[in-house]
Amino acid sequence: RNVIEAIEQSKRPTLDRFLYALGIRHVGGHTATLLATAFRSLDQIQLASKEELMAVRGIGPQTAQSIHDYFHGEEIDRLFRKFFDGGVEIIIRECEFRTGRNGAAASGSGEPQASDVLPC
Repeated sequence: RNVIEAIEQSKRPTLDRFLYALGIRHVGGHTATLLATAFRSLDQIQLASKEELMAVRGIGPQTAQSIHDYFHGEEIDRLFRKFFDGGVEIIIRECEFRTGRNGAAASGSGEPQASDVLPC
């Protein structure tokens, strides 16, 4: 029973852990948290320009380029479709929801559902 619960929990990663697990060059745990806090959703990160990525304190030009290239690669849509068809559901932590770039209120469309927001 514990194994089944662990498998189900692994299908509900927080946004920062999901980003880290993607293995994007120059994106470690800290940078993944910065991205999750600033953009609040995978869609917003995918849509971000290199300039918008660099506007996040702690993300420089090399890292921004790497993130931008990753999300504009040929295989990314197919990869994400496999994840989400397989039952992966990204959740947002409350601290990621409340703050954005440089500590300001985060902007973007698509408010997370209350059930998908976890306390920090």
